[in-house]
Amino acid sequence: DKIENKNKYLKEHPGNFTSFLIGWGVTTIVVGTFLMYPTIIKQALASLGCIKYGNNRYLIEDLSINCDTAEHRGVVLACYAALILYGIGIPIIGFIRLYNFKYTLNDHRDKYSGAGPLSFLYLGYRNEVWYYEFIVMGKKVCLILISVFLRNYSRYQMICASLLMQIAFFIHVFLKPYDKITKYGVLCNQLENISLLALVVTLNSGLFFGTIEDNYTLGVFETSLITLLIILNVVVLIVFIYHIYKLIKNKFYTQLESTLKIIKENSNRSLENGEVVSNGIFDCVVTDKKINKLTSWVKNHNNKNKEFKGIPLKNDKEIELFE
Repeated sequence: DKIENKNKYLKEHPGNFTSFLIGWGVTTIVVGTFLMYPTIIKQALASLGCIKYGNNRYLIEDLSINCDTAEHRGVVLACYAALILYGIGIPIIGFIRLYNFKYTLNDHRDKYSGAGPLSFLYLGYRNEVWYYEFIVMGKKVCLILISVFLRNYSRYQMICASLLMQIAFFIHVFLKPYDKITKYGVLCNQLENISLLALVVTLNSGLFFGTIEDNYTLGVFETSLITLLIILNVVVLIVFIYHIYKLIKNKFYTQLESTLKIIKENSNRSLENGEVVSNGIFDCVVTDKKINKLTSWVKNHNNKNKEFKGIPLKNDKEIELFE
């Protein structure tokens, strides 16, 4: 009985190394598959986009290729197979796999089992909108369809792209996919909102220029509109750079505090053991006094920006309540 129970347990709970290989194997497949997804779909769709000149149809991507030849028909069949198997099959498989773990996304024992290997698809999103990555994939596919099949119809391409971005904006505002508690999650929601809004304004403004005739002399209104669009997009870029700078700065101070703590602990341990540890020129440049001063300065900075699990707490009462 003991042997049978042991074999059953080992079968249901493979060793750490086996779990590691399986977990990272699944993660590699998921990440690689979904990163390549837009490129493969675009290349497959590009082989289907044809335009008629005279009595023949030619490929929009390369007008030297006749779409009515047997050779191209073979390529078209391969592209349809890729679109069905990869374009439709991969999202469905990913959705079903993630759906099975939708109530236990953050309850797995380790990152190599359960939903852990699939974390690329849901990490960063709220549990209620675990499926948001598939909405993002749908948006990418729609953009690819617009860029391929409406390539020669710039006005309609602009209209469809504008409508798509408006839908994406309203979906994001309605769902708020990133968490609404931590400072980082709130920031991600805000940055996504302003970036989508900037896209909507830019594309809608482009519709105006699609209505004027060729060689049209731009007046004061058109020039002002272009200037405002440039300013809007520059402001959005500056906002992103500013927040990236703040994140890097806070990360630097946190890492520096940890490093100084390790140096101080090693130094204290050496003194307790009666050891004399020499770090060469480092001892001359960075003395204990300087380390203490630097540690105090870093702690003061981190205390001013103290966060618990990413949640900014304003006073001792809030900290006590949180704990």
